[in-house]
Amino acid sequence: MTTILTPTKPTYRMSQVGAPPRVLYATRLGMEKLPDPPYLTLAGRESTRHEQWVKEDMREQGYEIEDAEVCPKCLNEFGEERRGLHVELEYELFRLLGHMDGRLPVNSHKRILEVKALGRFNFYRFMQNKFAAFPKYADQLTCYFEAEHSEWPALYVVKCRDTGRIEPMDTYAPSKMQDIVDKLTFIEAHARIGKLVDCECTDWERATCQFRYLCESQDDMMSRPTTEPTDEVLRAIDFFKKYHDTASKMEKIMKDQKEIVKAWMQDAGIKSASFSGVSGRIYDKKGWKYDNKATEALLTPEQLEKCRKPTSFPALYLKMIGEKKSDEETVETLE
Repeated sequence: MTTILTPTKPTYRMSQVGAPPRVLYATRLGMEKLPDPPYLTLAGRESTRHEQWVKEDMREQGYEIEDAEVCPKCLNEFGEERRGLHVELEYELFRLLGHMDGRLPVNSHKRILEVKALGRFNFYRFMQNKFAAFPKYADQLTCYFEAEHSEWPALYVVKCRDTGRIEPMDTYAPSKMQDIVDKLTFIEAHARIGKLVDCECTDWERATCQFRYLCESQDDMMSRPTTEPTDEVLRAIDFFKKYHDTASKMEKIMKDQKEIVKAWMQDAGIKSASFSGVSGRIYDKKGWKYDNKATEALLTPEQLEKCRKPTSFPALYLKMIGEKKSDEETVETLE
């Protein structure tokens, strides 16, 4: 993302106004960016190509698309090669600039065309949650609606880069333009006095953020992924997310139900029984346990030290982003 200071007003990109406030603040002040990992750079290049292919396929299907190659205005004013239809909005403290993928002439009006090409994980996340999971896409499209003064639904086309699946949808502005303006006004006011805004982002956004050093110390900084997860890993994550809440709730429900049955059997003096297609048995769970205090009293500190055996094994703790770890939560070991 690039914020360009013009002789008059700072310029914010419509494609980035949905980013966390601190990212917009840092970009506005030209702070140093950390490099993107190679897989993110590659994903961006692939997305651009897939989006071009989608428009080519649409033309072959009979769609008339108004689009543009390199934007001459941005090339002349900023020396940047930006592709798409140039649109602008100007406000008291800043201006917004963007480039739409295209317009679709329909009778006497024109519809906004926007194309996104996503990896498998983000594609299915968009299919499930739409713009709620992608605020940057929501705010970008809302800016386009405002700039176009459009009263017609946009054609929003989402493609999965991995499978080739394409999902078109009609949609109106998914965000409120006034909320976007208020957010940018707040950021601009803080930027002009150099007051850092709050960090409002998810764990994943922070892990891949080019300004994450503003939010975390070097010691506790989250590791930034350098390798793109495989399809198998993404499927495992999808499964974990889908059944996470259900599994946690069912574990407690099953425990409560077993306690009800056990209490009934104990009150009735029943050790084992079969009913309603279920068999139950109450038994004494036996085992051996060393008394640590007694052991320490019998052995010298030197002998105890010899008995200690250090262990180390890979362990994984998974949680849903934004979820607090409970005191009862256990760590799954990988053995």
